[in-house]
Amino acid sequence: MLTGTAHSQELEADPIPADWIEAGAPQARSKQLSTTPDARLKSGLWDCSAGRFKWVFEFDEIVQILEGEVIVEANGVHRKLVAGDVAHFPYGLTTHWHVPKYVKKFWTQRFPNRLVRLLRGPGKFS
Repeated sequence: MLTGTAHSQELEADPIPADWIEAGAPQARSKQLSTTPDARLKSGLWDCSAGRFKWVFEFDEIVQILEGEVIVEANGVHRKLVAGDVAHFPYGLTTHWHVPKYVKKFWTQRFPNRLVRLLRGPGKFS
């Protein structure tokens, strides 16, 4: 079965939790584009203005940077992601994002079932 959206890709406000903001005033927006019937697999677009913030992944996420850049730190590892780059953020990973000016990404999120969440420890950045 083919699912998805054919309507506008206009992004809507999707605020970063205030207690996760570390510097600046980053403004995030997003748009979900597709989801599976069980809602465990989703995809969409997300963008953000300049700032620094923490992000804790409550799902597995694969991203492709479409515009701009971001420097992500996790477990002492720093990665600069620019347009065209792809990265995987596993469930449970705590990251720190530095958006110098602007970043836009396409994302795919997979929400693990409860057994997987119980058996998995915090993720590693790859």
